[in-house]
Amino acid sequence: MTFSVSRGSDPGLSVLELTDVNDSSVVTPDAPLRMTVPLGLQTNEHVVPVAFDGEFFLPLGRVERRSADETVIALERLPAPVVDSRSLTGAIKIFFQKVISKKVGLDFAYPILGAADVAPDGAVTPVRDTFHVRDRVAKANRILLFVHGIIGDTESMVPSVHLAKLADARPLASLYDLVLTFDYENLNTTIEENGRLLKKRLEAVGLGPGHGKMLDIAAHSTGGLVSRWFIEQEGGNQVVRRLVMLGTPNGGSPWPRIVDWATVALALGLNHLTAIAWPASVVGGLAARIENPTVALNEMLSSSKVLADLKASADPGIPYVMLAGNTSIIPPATSVPDQQRGSLLGRLLARLTSPELLHEVANPFFLDQANDIAVSVASMENVAPGRKPPYDVRPVACDHLSYFRDPEGLKALVAVLAEAV
Repeated sequence: MTFSVSRGSDPGLSVLELTDVNDSSVVTPDAPLRMTVPLGLQTNEHVVPVAFDGEFFLPLGRVERRSADETVIALERLPAPVVDSRSLTGAIKIFFQKVISKKVGLDFAYPILGAADVAPDGAVTPVRDTFHVRDRVAKANRILLFVHGIIGDTESMVPSVHLAKLADARPLASLYDLVLTFDYENLNTTIEENGRLLKKRLEAVGLGPGHGKMLDIAAHSTGGLVSRWFIEQEGGNQVVRRLVMLGTPNGGSPWPRIVDWATVALALGLNHLTAIAWPASVVGGLAARIENPTVALNEMLSSSKVLADLKASADPGIPYVMLAGNTSIIPPATSVPDQQRGSLLGRLLARLTSPELLHEVANPFFLDQANDIAVSVASMENVAPGRKPPYDVRPVACDHLSYFRDPEGLKALVAVLAEAV
């Protein structure tokens, strides 16, 4: 095998061409092809290696190691090479695209409870000094708190307060005096601990029990579990008026590791099989998660203790609404007929996952269950029955990474929050 490297017209794009490839199957996650590039990356910069196999764009691997002056990229799979008719071997062209993920102000200790000023154009100005946040809370009566999930941060969520419009064309922001954000570390800190830290951060800015204000939470994905732990186990039902969850895995996730789901999700986005085109920041967030293949989703397993404890919680007595993204009710993102989309997706999954993961997780999840590409609708619905007011699940035609950008997600969000004012 020989190779050549060239620079694309985009300064963030490089191209590697492998030639004289006899057998691409020798490159596997257990036996990756490693490349050392004599260039360093910033902490929020990532490299996504991609190749086209004649049918799909396939994510091929991840940044495995980085330092100030070099980056090691591990290719964990290769597509079948394009065979030259003049030889018995083939060539593979690989594109390396640099992407940027959001960078939260790391000069503040996690978790960060902040305020957010959002301009009509969606530009976000964070306020993270506790003294200033407490002063704003003291002056506000109606407060909306955003809690992010395992991918991304709240800065990608809060522009929705201007993107989402009421029936009279006013923005969602007009319903509230203040927007708060809770950014937390979610790979090495448990849901339980983050729920307790949310309580402490809220108390520190004047939002303890009996604070006398109206506080609503909009929580994405795992952020819904953090919020539920605070509400159901830490007395947060005396602090919060209403919880709106979006794509929260109340019944767990079938994915054993976050890298498995993030790789498949990235492939769906690259091949335009998602509800809407994702911005670069979403791709950057997925790339960041792919870089850490050891992170298991143990707390997301249906048998986990944290999910069992939440299911056994006493009724908190406040309204819970789930906006349940369901890709099966989204019009096809491509021109492929509905009856062919299952086989199309099945072929893509087969090229990205091990036979075991394909059989046990990927195929059943994507082909047999209504889901938002990360969480099944059945998991979102899995809250103990008998709640008063009743647990309210509302289907939405969007995917897991589009709730705060897609028109259907925004319409559902503003509808549920407007009801409560």
